[in-house]
Amino acid sequence: MDNKNVELEVDYPVLATKGVALFPHNDINIEAGRVFSKKAIKVSMDEYSNFILVVPQLNPDDDLITYDKISHVGTMGKIKSSRNFDNGIVKVVVSGLERVLIKSIYMENGIYYAFVEVLQNEEISADEEAAYIRTTAKEVENIMSSNPRIPKNIIDKFSKGIGAVEFADIISQLFVKDYNKQIELLNEV
Repeated sequence: MDNKNVELEVDYPVLATKGVALFPHNDINIEAGRVFSKKAIKVSMDEYSNFILVVPQLNPDDDLITYDKISHVGTMGKIKSSRNFDNGIVKVVVSGLERVLIKSIYMENGIYYAFVEVLQNEEISADEEAAYIRTTAKEVENIMSSNPRIPKNIIDKFSKGIGAVEFADIISQLFVKDYNKQIELLNEV
């Protein structure tokens, strides 16, 4: 994350998601229809340099957002684009930056905010990281070559070489479709 622009411990507007988790090092499309979500997007763009906290709800059927009903790990994101539709939906593309620990959540002026702390990745040795990448990269390359829906920029990242954490985040975003498993993987640091 660009730490020159993001404070490590501060309140950020929350975009609570239903059915999808955003991982760092990835971009996703999110459609927001709930009033508090649309307001959070607007405030994020107007007052927070497009930074927004993307947090998966534990139960997608819940409309009430409380600390106990969201994942306690979310992803600090940056809104890359936003589009308002006639039906009231706001569609945003959000780029995942870093995992954050949610310390508290509250509503103010119809918007949820969370006090967060950036989580540091677990340190592993260069040898361990290289071994991890080697053991899985070949299989992923085979999957990617047989799947035309994988974005070219992802294939380019793999061919240039990436670290184990970024690798795991990209794979989790691309291939894990089970929502509960996504939340579980997001909570891994």
